[in-house]
Amino acid sequence: MAEPIRCPTKNALEIEHDGKQFGTYVATVPVGHTLEDVLAPEYFGRMQARGPTDKLLRALDMIDVRSEDGSWYVRLMVRGCLGNVDKVITMVVSGPAIAEEGILPAGWSMQYMGIDRKWTIFYRGVEKDAMFLTSDVARARIIELGGEPEQGDAPKRRGRPPRTATDTREAEAV
Repeated sequence: MAEPIRCPTKNALEIEHDGKQFGTYVATVPVGHTLEDVLAPEYFGRMQARGPTDKLLRALDMIDVRSEDGSWYVRLMVRGCLGNVDKVITMVVSGPAIAEEGILPAGWSMQYMGIDRKWTIFYRGVEKDAMFLTSDVARARIIELGGEPEQGDAPKRRGRPPRTATDTREAEAV
């Protein structure tokens, strides 16, 4: 039997609010971890409190979970902790919210290149810009750069064509 995918124990789960009745945690999970992985009882199993002073998951805590590339988000409530088998039972409270993929201009592409490079945009395979936190911001930058002509292409004009001598004489006659 294959080992289940689990939440990385280092720097993945951080406490956002430690209240009297329950805590709120934020979990930023690697890109390869899917929503289905996160909802499995084993995923947060090693992140549960083992003693009364532990600052880890307990029943009724909330977990805001997001993919490190910003492609999806879900809020979970911890329904129970089973320490003897390393399982945490969760329930979806809100979400999942999944970023939609949009159509890009011809020749443009983008790819998540890891936590250090984040979303990177390419034009015909050549990197043009990087370090975008979400795909939406990268897509906006592509649209912003999309009107640039390739080297050697004629410049693209926007708006009205320039006035000619004939246009000027017609305007003066009126």
